[in-house]
Amino acid sequence: MIDFDVKVRDEDGAINSNRVILEVRNANGSLLSYQEIGVNEEYKRIILNNLEVNQRYTFTYIAEDYNIGYNNDTNEENKVLYEEEIITEEGISGSINLESLLKQLNGKNKFDLENEQRWTNAQG
Repeated sequence: MIDFDVKVRDEDGAINSNRVILEVRNANGSLLSYQEIGVNEEYKRIILNNLEVNQRYTFTYIAEDYNIGYNNDTNEENKVLYEEEIITEEGISGSINLESLLKQLNGKNKFDLENEQRWTNAQG
């Protein structure tokens, strides 16, 4: 499993489709995941559960309609904004289980909460 947060910022408004497509493909080019990411929105969590260890994957971010100018001369369809190839590795995973919750105190710093002088330096 791999998970990450992604955010697309388009400060100059070049992405006309208001979304970016993330395609994840394996080494054979087969599409494993297709995610839509909103432009200029909050971070989106991407979780991919079907990846295998020690395999090569390509992550491609695509703008369906991209224009850096003001007319059709600079318009591009399906423009690759960013592409990265990764090889998956084994990572660390685990869980924490609560075995018991004891009422009995086991620590050395015990206080008698009924003692009225517990927080004062009173002389008796």
